Amino acid sequence: MLRIGLLIQLLGLIGCGDVSQKDCDDLKAENQELARQLDELRFGADRLLGKARAHIDGKDFDNAKYELETLLDKHPGSEQSTEAKKLLVVVDDEIEKQMLVDQKADELAAKQMAEEQKVADELKAKEAQEASKFTESWAWMRGQIEITNQRRTKDDEFNEYIHLTIRNNSSETVVSTKLVFDQGYSIGDFRFYPRGDECSNPYIAKGRIASKASRVFTIPKKDIPRYFQCELYHARISEVVLADGSSRVIM
Repeated sequence: MLRIGLLIQLLGLIGCGDVSQKDCDDLKAENQELARQLDELRFGADRLLGKARAHIDGKDFDNAKYELETLLDKHPGSEQSTEAKKLLVVVDDEIEKQMLVDQKADELAAKQMAEEQKVADELKAKEAQEASKFTESWAWMRGQIEITNQRRTKDDEFNEYIHLTIRNNSSETVVSTKLVFDQGYSIGDFRFYPRGDECSNPYIAKGRIASKASRVFTIPKKDIPRYFQCELYHARISEVVLADGSSRVIM
């Protein structure tokens, strides 16, 4: 490169008359030869073919294609061009395969994204439905259906019952009522029944209660697991099923 720079500087002296015509012609010829050698060094058929093979070995088919097309453009009639044409067919085939793989990967990613969005939408719809159901349940808290009386009787050691009067103040017909029994405790004359500290499994009181009507349920001890382990209890309604099959959660 230093030699090429010196030649260019010498060529610039031609207009000054400091270099003879013969010397100038010799410098031009040498400059052209150096340029040819430089071009051969950068774009020689052997070098381009070698670079293309290296890219193929490294699965870098785009750069391999570039080197092969450069070889065919600059050395179309060379011995290396024959092999370059064969390799170019292989490279184009690999590029097409990679495009198909990338396309399938994009389709799979899009499908997965659509499925995730579907799940998110379904979850959102379910949450909205639950929120709606929760909102509807609040209406039932305002005395729509309630236990107006509850008492406990014991005929003998093995026959004990709880009697509940359930009043339906709503405009709907109730077909079943889910009951839970909260464990209670007392402090002085006060009794407390914290929700969630249940002393039995939920009990389903099956029986129709018409609108604006009441019904008495008598529940045997054996039908309420763990209930009679509680000295103090308080029955409450946790859910009702209406005649149309829908349910209302009582908060």
